[in-house]
Amino acid sequence: MKNLLSLFVLVLVLAGCQKENIQEDPTLVEDGVMQSDWQDIDIYTLTPKDGSPFQKLELSAEMLERTSAVETRNGNDHAHGNYSITDPRGEAIFYYRTEVQFAGTENSQGASGTAAITRHWKDIFGDLGSGAFTINLDAACLSVVGDDAVFGGDITSVTGDIPAAPGLEDILLAPGGRVLFKVRDNGQGANAPADEGHLAILINPGGTLTCGIIPADSFFWEFFFANVPVDNPPSEQIVVK
Repeated sequence: MKNLLSLFVLVLVLAGCQKENIQEDPTLVEDGVMQSDWQDIDIYTLTPKDGSPFQKLELSAEMLERTSAVETRNGNDHAHGNYSITDPRGEAIFYYRTEVQFAGTENSQGASGTAAITRHWKDIFGDLGSGAFTINLDAACLSVVGDDAVFGGDITSVTGDIPAAPGLEDILLAPGGRVLFKVRDNGQGANAPADEGHLAILINPGGTLTCGIIPADSFFWEFFFANVPVDNPPSEQIVVK
């Protein structure tokens, strides 16, 4: 009986150690966020499909799978650009044109850089009017895979004509929120194809969304919207290196 009791205690101790090891296993953590925690992160897009100012996204594990075998660069990653893109749906969509200026670097010391995103909008289905506003960002993360890059930045300020949609200015565009956008460098020179910007502009009001959760080769970018060529190549260019 004594031996049986000792064995029972030993099993409990081992089980507790295994649980503790699982919780502390660094392979389960991506950019400081548990891999399963994306389910608790609210993610919105400023590129809705229904003509409204914003839309909350419903994600799944399949959408966040990586689409290539290209290794994410680890080192001195950099991307910068000055470009504009026009939604192929034209003014029938709420945000019909986007202008972006950005420069970001990430290395062992962390991320640095800034970005400014200007969104031109027109509410043809309602009475919000039209205008443009600019989101200013400080770099928080950068994901570079091949010729693609995802820039993540924290909102420092928003200026201009913000649509009077409930929750847009006071929640989604409040300082401290995290914004992610994606670009593609198709090469330099007059004969190179036009560089591309992705239509999706993602916002996480809590500031916990990282480039590691939705990296540059996440299937998400294929599932939601698409890359479109910059408006004025080659004068408008994107560099990823």
